[in-house]
This record gives sequence, structure tokens and C-alpha cells, in this order.
Amino acid sequence: MDDLPLTPPRRLSPSISIAENLDRTDRHPVLIFGSSQAGKSSLILSLILGLQTMRDISVSLGEPILDPSDSRSRAFHQQAKDTYDRAAYELATGKPVGMTIGDPFFIPVDVKPRNSRLDPVKFAFLDGRGEDYQPNEDRNADLFKALQPEIVDVLSNYPHGISVIYVAPYSISDGHDRDTPGSNFGLLGAMRGYEELRERRRQDHHLFLLTKWDQFASPMDARPLFSQAGADDVDRVLCDRYPNAWGTFQGMALEGEARERRAFMQYSSGYFKDGQYREPPHAFKATFQRYPRTIMNWLYGNAAQARRAVSETDGLRRSLFPDVTVANGPPRRSLIDALNAVLTAR
Repeated sequence: MDDLPLTPPRRLSPSISIAENLDRTDRHPVLIFGSSQAGKSSLILSLILGLQTMRDISVSLGEPILDPSDSRSRAFHQQAKDTYDRAAYELATGKPVGMTIGDPFFIPVDVKPRNSRLDPVKFAFLDGRGEDYQPNEDRNADLFKALQPEIVDVLSNYPHGISVIYVAPYSISDGHDRDTPGSNFGLLGAMRGYEELRERRRQDHHLFLLTKWDQFASPMDARPLFSQAGADDVDRVLCDRYPNAWGTFQGMALEGEARERRAFMQYSSGYFKDGQYREPPHAFKATFQRYPRTIMNWLYGNAAQARRAVSETDGLRRSLFPDVTVANGPPRRSLIDALNAVLTAR
């Protein structure tokens, strides 16, 4: 596989390195890659809103990630605060979410289980422009755009385990059009960037997330596919709509027990009606809550495991919600199945 060509990034002074600040503040980075309208911001907001409704979890906006002496610290944290408060409120109340995203920024989120046996964990969720992950249409330029300097810094310099989520929407629009080729190759470029830049891979965890699942499987359908889809169901959709990115994800060169750190699942950010977020009918509420609980369970386990590895304790995974898990690694297929998937991929 060819290396991802990178243009020189904006210079980041070592004194204000984001990776160093994340390490200094003991935050677990969650890098979220996805093209425009893939659902990255909705994913983050749905996780925040989901945690806020859980009685056994205390969640809050964390302290600024950057040192106060950094000239970007105030604006950086204000953007995170606007997302955590204003954007979450707008989504929850069915208003248009008026977010304008410029350079990538991290949202500090503190999660404290009320179960005293579980450690508190501090996250830093990356949000950024989807345009940065769109293939470059200029034939005189590289197909894959260079990752932004903030992301390059974290991938190159953060010394502990990170979580990476590849957001793959079932559809960019309303679910009726096959409009995912750009998203497919955009995720491929993000994976190429990770492989090019990241040397400390042994503790990293990766999740290929099929979002907007409600466009494929209606939440209100009598069939249980929305809430009880199996790994084979999700795999079939990913093979069909993301043949290049999904195939690359399965073969990414990870260190150690790679299968345990390579997961995938379907996801719905909430109940949307007429394009607006709505409170789901009571009979379906638990079904919708299952998705953010599953993602947060995965993220908490990743962060706690990385933290314990740093402190040289047992390094075992911890679980917020033992009843929900993600599938590790793709379903095993025969050589004939794999060949047929390549030949029929569109």
C-alpha cells in the first residue's frame, strides 16, 4: 500500500502541543473521522445526551485542554463549550444545530461512574470539518487530503492508547441514493494517514461505525433488525457500501492482539422525524438508548485499559454497562466469499 502524501502542516510549537496537553491532563483522545454529513457531530452529541440521562453516571464538560498560557486556549475551549451546551440543547429540542466547524478541536468530557469500583475517565472528543476527509477532486493534487496539524500531532506524539472511530453513514442524504463513494474513499484516506503517522499502535482501539442505521432498518418496524442486527447483517451492508474502506480496515496493520482492538457495529444517533430530533416513543426508548450505551462502554473500556497500562496495574478492561458489547473483528468468510465481494463491489 502506498504511503499517504502529506503536505507540511501548520507549525505547532512544542510548548503548545495538543498531544502533550492531552497527556498532561490525563485525557483519552477519541479521533472521529468521517466526511461531510456523515453524522460525526450528531454522534458526539448523542453520546453526551445519552450519558446525561443515566442515573449511575456523572458527566460534565472538562477543564480546558490547552494550557492557559496558550493563545488558542480560550477560543479552543469556548468552541468545545458551545458544542457541549448549545449544540446539545438544540439537538435535544429539535432545533437546527447551528454549528460552524473550522479547524479541528477537542471537546473535554469527564465521565465519573457512581459505582466506586469504577475509575473516573477523562475523554477528549475530536470534531472537525468533514470536508477534510473528502477525496480531492483536483486531478493535479493528491487524492487524499493531508490530515490537519492537530490530528498529525496526536497521531505522531501521543504516547498512550487512543480510540479511533471511522464514521460510515448508510447514506449521506435520505437513504434512497447510493451516495457513499466519496465517504468510502475519504475513510480510506484517513486510515492511510493513521498507518503513515502512528507508530505506537499496540494500545489503540478502532471502531468502524455504520451510522444512520435507521435509514436502512426502520426503528418502528415490527422486525427486530434495527435493534438486534447481527454481525453478518452489518457486514453485508459495509461490503456493499464501503468496499474499499471496510476491506482496508480489516487488514490494517495493528500490533499485538489486533482482533480484540478492531470492532464494528451499527449506530443511530436518535429518533429523527421530518429531519428533526424527537423523543422516541416510550416503547422504543430502550432500543435507542442501547446505541450510545454501547459506544460509551467501548470507549470507557479503552480509556480505563490504557490508563491502567500506564500505571502498571492489571491492564484489564473495565465495563460501564456489562450488557452491551461491540463485535470484535469482521465475520470470518471463505476465500470464495471474499473474492466474490471484490468482483461485485461497485
